[in-house]
Amino acid sequence: EDYFRGSVRDGAKGYADYDSLEAGNRLTAKRRLARIRKALPSARSVLDVGCGLGHFLETARNQGWSVAGFEVSRFAAEFTADKLGVRVYTGDLSQVPRLPYDVVTAWDVLEHVRDPADLLVRCRSLLASHGVIATTTGDFSSLVARVSRDRWHLLNLPEHLFFHTPASMRILARRAGLRVVRACRSGMHLPVSYLRERLRKTVGLKLPRTALD
Repeated sequence: EDYFRGSVRDGAKGYADYDSLEAGNRLTAKRRLARIRKALPSARSVLDVGCGLGHFLETARNQGWSVAGFEVSRFAAEFTADKLGVRVYTGDLSQVPRLPYDVVTAWDVLEHVRDPADLLVRCRSLLASHGVIATTTGDFSSLVARVSRDRWHLLNLPEHLFFHTPASMRILARRAGLRVVRACRSGMHLPVSYLRERLRKTVGLKLPRTALD
């Protein structure tokens, strides 16, 4: 629970209040779902791996998707299941029944796990034969990362264990037996309060509150 509703003190991991990101996460989810629909118009079911507090799942369900989630945090899994009335699996991906799913998503997950290649293999095993995996992660080769160097906000050990580039993602996909359909830069909708929190944790900079919060 502390990861999603934790302290903003220096060195703390996770989020001060993850639910405060809900409005932006819903907008981000709508954009992501539109891209998935474009790649696979027939898709009807989705499993969200690392579903957190369920913002993406709720947005997908509201659009008519059949949804299920997987989350290692028992607090988040129970929170999402209770809130949405959907099945959220926890523990290990082997606990998820092989239905299979048209789409498996893993938003900002690959940087957290000890074996991202194995995770993609496991996600592939849950896919329908025509299915797709949609995933995002920070770009270690981006201009922001290169300019920020050791101050890059995603260079956050040991919360983040791997740092990916477009080239490394293609290698991971190939090792998992996947074919890359589309690779692109994908932004997120985030409040100013989140930017303040990240800057405080990474560079110790404190920003004044504004009417945009």
